[in-house]
Amino acid sequence: MVTETSPAWKSMSTARRIIIDHDEMDDVGDQIYQATTFDLDETDNGYVVSLKDGDDVIATPIRFENIDDDDALQTAVNQALGVFGYEIVDPYAEHVQLSHIDEWDFDTVAKKIGELPVAVDDAAAVEDAKWSMDLMARDAYAMPTVVASMRSDERIDAIAVEPGHRGVTVTTYRHDMSLPRLLADGTVIGFEQPWNEFRSIEDSELAERIRDGDIQAAERILAEAGAEGEFTDYHRSLVEEEGTGMDPWPTEPAVIDADVWANIPSVDTASMSGPSLS
Repeated sequence: MVTETSPAWKSMSTARRIIIDHDEMDDVGDQIYQATTFDLDETDNGYVVSLKDGDDVIATPIRFENIDDDDALQTAVNQALGVFGYEIVDPYAEHVQLSHIDEWDFDTVAKKIGELPVAVDDAAAVEDAKWSMDLMARDAYAMPTVVASMRSDERIDAIAVEPGHRGVTVTTYRHDMSLPRLLADGTVIGFEQPWNEFRSIEDSELAERIRDGDIQAAERILAEAGAEGEFTDYHRSLVEEEGTGMDPWPTEPAVIDADVWANIPSVDTASMSGPSLS
């Protein structure tokens, strides 16, 4: 869906950042919890954490940027690993060993971050929501398999017919999960990429009905997934009028001038994106 960075994260370019890359988490999925050690490697832009099982790298879901102080980096590493349910056993070992403090599953990271206080004021969050929600709505509309969506102020749910009409998938974007969050020491952590939740229903008959225009069924499935707000039927939106498709969304997404990080000292900030530990 959205691949470009929101105004909130663009304004963090010079801040101390921990970035979690959940796109990579999507790729490795359940394998991440098998990590027993990690390596911290320096790059041109900072540091990355490689989660390993023995000598095999499982994923590099954590990136640190603009953190030059050794003590601050150590704190950031501990915080990032803690988000993934790990603690360091022996920090002086050749390959630093990890142990589990929590049973890890795919939703644990989002849940832990979502419990932290938002690091921006209400006005900045509202403006960032307008930008990101408009962009997510346009992305959903542009996907040929998406047949309908439901949108509220902070959330958009889109239902798509899976390839081969084997079933349907509901994708949920929650803006609050993409906002930077505040850790106890003043570090900011969050997802650079939007956090999407996916629910699949294997039902070929349902998929065929929804594809052919059974909007009541599509609306029911969205409501059962917790969606609320304005419902948009893409079947009707795509009706051809004089050879031109009707786009229900604005031509351009909203542009925001506000700096949502203006009140956060950059020396104490950090950001997370996707399946990299931050």
